[in-house]
Amino acid sequence: KTGPKAVIPVFVATSRERSDNLSLPYSAKRSPKLNFSRIDIGIPPTHKNGQVEKSSTKPNPARNFAATTFQPYDTGAVFVDRINAELAKRPANQRELFIFVHGYNNNFADSVFRAAQMSYDFGIPAVTVHYSWPSAGSLGLYVYDRDSATFGRDGLAETLRLAAKTKASKILLVGHSMGTFVVMEALRELA
Repeated sequence: KTGPKAVIPVFVATSRERSDNLSLPYSAKRSPKLNFSRIDIGIPPTHKNGQVEKSSTKPNPARNFAATTFQPYDTGAVFVDRINAELAKRPANQRELFIFVHGYNNNFADSVFRAAQMSYDFGIPAVTVHYSWPSAGSLGLYVYDRDSATFGRDGLAETLRLAAKTKASKILLVGHSMGTFVVMEALRELA
């Protein structure tokens, strides 16, 4: 049995509510507080650039993106601590953060897999951080997602404040689709 060809650690800050389902540890519900974790994502040996090879059943690490570890953190301070530990393992010129904010119609797994895929495909020499706002992950729930994107701006602003407390030399912030609205609103709030 073949395992992943690479494993991308993704540090997650999310305004999604924690769930009891380990295959989807955060739901589409809005959380009154930010939740933090680290999820290591395995990239399959058959991976093609630009794709997120996923499965509708239990993922096969030889063919699908799959979480290899899930480590929740209790506080933002622990989150910053763990990111700093990851930054310290890197050469001085690679102590950057790549923060990805997903778009409309993304469940939690889709969004964290996309963050890992972009980091891997572009060879981004940075620690990957993913901010996940509570998208319903359903085409028919555009209004819920739009309202959740507005709700999610405060969580992203807090995530950016925490990122600024790390020992990162630079922060690259990328918003996709409706995630760009979340990014613009958070930046407007911080300004």
